Amino acid sequence: MNILTVKKTIPFKGLVVDDVSKNIKPVLYNLTYTLRTQQTADISYEEAHIRQNISFSCINSFLWDHIHNSVIYDLESKKSVESMFAPYENNFMFLPSITESVLLNCIHAKLNTIAHETSIIEFVSIKEQDEELEYEMFTDEMDYNGLPSIKDWLGDYPVWDLPWWYRKDFSTYDNYFPSKEEHEEYFKNTDINDISQKMVQPIKDIESLVYTDMSLDVNDTDTKEKGQLIELDFSKKQKLKEVPKDPK
Repeated sequence: MNILTVKKTIPFKGLVVDDVSKNIKPVLYNLTYTLRTQQTADISYEEAHIRQNISFSCINSFLWDHIHNSVIYDLESKKSVESMFAPYENNFMFLPSITESVLLNCIHAKLNTIAHETSIIEFVSIKEQDEELEYEMFTDEMDYNGLPSIKDWLGDYPVWDLPWWYRKDFSTYDNYFPSKEEHEEYFKNTDINDISQKMVQPIKDIESLVYTDMSLDVNDTDTKEKGQLIELDFSKKQKLKEVPKDPK
């Protein structure tokens, strides 16, 4: 069995809003992850290579194109943040609490969720560029006991059955209803399956682009080495469908 492993570092800028300390803090992290893909007996080396590239491209797109420049906040800050930043294009990253440990757990879980099923992200670290501290997480068991269930976090009437770090899309946001009546009214008038399909479409687009690129490269032995990772330049291809804002 062959194991293909890659390590990548991507800058990640955010604006952390903490209502408890009444502080808004810009942060600039270097985020590093490792990606491991196994070639098992039932798949060829070439297929394992394609799957690794799918995972690599999905993760890089998520980190660079979607969560870079996020507004990061928790339940205490939810109302004020969403009111203040609604007119702007910044991504919302909604966390159970504002700590580096929770941020690291959420990102670790999300990267494993959006990666191909034969890939695993074992190591993730975040280091503030103007600080000495670096936070690291290593696990291959996908056990995130430090993160709450959706109902423990947001109550009995959430929009989604799973929190964003367990959904295979690029969202980093969740919402909920204060009452059963509002919850039922929303789902009576909303095609949640259609919204869900739109949210997963960017990942499907990346998978299609990777398969197309790598199929074209099969006979291009002069420019591609076997097992080489590709880095898609999405600016030169069809525009990926944007992740729509979550409902509500």
